[in-house]
Amino acid sequence: MHIRKFQFKLWQTYLGARRLYALLTYFYLQYAKPFLSLFYFIAGLLSLSILISEIGFSYSERVGYLFETSAEVVIIYMVCYELLSVVFSDKDWRQRIYIRRYQLIVVLGVLLQLFFYDTILSVILDIYGFTPREAALLVLGISQITLLSTNLLHLLRRLEKLQLWQVPPALIFAGSFLLLILIGFLFLCLPKAHRERVPYIDLFFTAVSAVCVTGLSTIDIGTDLTRTGQTILLLLIQIGGLGLMTLTAFFSYFLAGRVSLREHLAIKDLLSESSLANIKQLLLKIALLTLVAESSGALFLYLFDIPEENMSSSERIFYALFHAISAFCNAGFSLYQDNFTKFAHNPGYLITIITLIVAGGLGFSVLGELVSLSWLTNKRLSTLSLVVIMTSLLLILAGTLVFYFSEKEHAFRSIKEEYKILNALFLSVTARTAGFNTMDIHDLKFGSTLFCLALMFIGASPGSTGGGIKTTTAALLFLSVLSFLRGKNRLDIRGRTISVTSQVRAFAVATTSLILVFFSLLSLSYLEADKEVLDVVFEVFSAHGTVGLSRGITPALSTEGKIILCLTMFAGRVGVLNLFLLLIPKKKEVHYDYPTEYLMVG
Repeated sequence: MHIRKFQFKLWQTYLGARRLYALLTYFYLQYAKPFLSLFYFIAGLLSLSILISEIGFSYSERVGYLFETSAEVVIIYMVCYELLSVVFSDKDWRQRIYIRRYQLIVVLGVLLQLFFYDTILSVILDIYGFTPREAALLVLGISQITLLSTNLLHLLRRLEKLQLWQVPPALIFAGSFLLLILIGFLFLCLPKAHRERVPYIDLFFTAVSAVCVTGLSTIDIGTDLTRTGQTILLLLIQIGGLGLMTLTAFFSYFLAGRVSLREHLAIKDLLSESSLANIKQLLLKIALLTLVAESSGALFLYLFDIPEENMSSSERIFYALFHAISAFCNAGFSLYQDNFTKFAHNPGYLITIITLIVAGGLGFSVLGELVSLSWLTNKRLSTLSLVVIMTSLLLILAGTLVFYFSEKEHAFRSIKEEYKILNALFLSVTARTAGFNTMDIHDLKFGSTLFCLALMFIGASPGSTGGGIKTTTAALLFLSVLSFLRGKNRLDIRGRTISVTSQVRAFAVATTSLILVFFSLLSLSYLEADKEVLDVVFEVFSAHGTVGLSRGITPALSTEGKIILCLTMFAGRVGVLNLFLLLIPKKKEVHYDYPTEYLMVG
């Protein structure tokens, strides 16, 4: 009897708790959550302001204590908000955890941060030289921004009217790079980002060069930028190399859970993917390949590095990570004043850089196909991958032979004989899009310089981190002409007929790129009349191909000349044809044909 009464009271308590929970949930969703969400957004803006102030400005100890206290309050509020959003929800508990899984991971990371607080601070203090309070603010600020960014994604997902905008993918692509350039420029302008006062035009030029993964620089980033500025530059290189739209789509897929059809189409156009069904798998491959390539590359660079005097282990780690990301993204930025000249006799370091450059320049679609290809099956490489790999190998081999036989007793004269072929290979690879060098580019013979111009104009492959007209464009141009000379009216590659649209697009890309190069040369030659013509030509081709090699005139350019190069780099990274498509309105498709007329050409 007593057991039944106890069970009955326990059941009543359970029902009461359920009713109380339902009441609290209703109250939270209807009344509390709108206000808490508003305060959450304000807290995120406050955390962002604190982080920017801590990174870019100097302040007194009293202000620093106020910042730290405010950051702690903000992070506690944001964690509580995330936990409340999971506890009080009108969905099943499994759905709650699935929907807010990313936020819960971040919350778990923040809690783990409390347990390993001293270890995290010691690493940051060792690398950046921050004070304990500054390091604490940085750790808290990163957690806050992570929480805020996720919820901003959910906010954008709810704005249905944004999907009604008829925005061309090319405009979204170009706009994302422009937005990133402006943000990067503002961060580089922060007082603590550079050691001495650097002109704003040089900071803007550096931001454009980093986002466009070019590598041309009017300043010495190893000495003129602080570690904070170098970290900002590194983030710009990483985001610019992968593309802001790629990262946004990745977070939308794997964090927010879904993307709209227009975002599907935009990212399909950006990644040069033929099928919408492959976008999600390709984005996951991009993330994994980037992580594996850059982390393993940084490890090998650390092992093969020649450390300078008084360089700590943490500094060596930063240098290795910086150059690994710069190489994989085909950026060409180096923290060393003489670029990679001191590694001319270091085969391990050069081979690692070459591997990273080639991997980043092949394109994520081709690279992913190579990784997943099993030689035990009957699977074959796609036509795109075959064209990209064969063209890249031919260009690398041709460049190596030309540079070796032309420069072994000239530009490579100070390099030991057994390392000359390796340096010729390094120059052949880096000349197409990366921009590193182990010797003075100004020492190249005229013939080698012309061949270098051709490599820079061709550039990397579609869907990669590099620029230029792309290897597939060059291959289609050559094969189309060869097919015409053989009397064929179509182009066949390995049992596949290449569409006329692809061939026309290849000729359009090459033509518009030549137009851009011509007007850039015309403008820069007029503005830099005191410079040698070959130096100016080299600079323009390097900017268009987002290569970064220079014959030494970049820092001496006028303000107007730097602006011309900025525009050239931007157009080269976004794609000249894409910019022309934005400027020229499309005509409606017609469903009739005119009588054929043949014009005399040639």
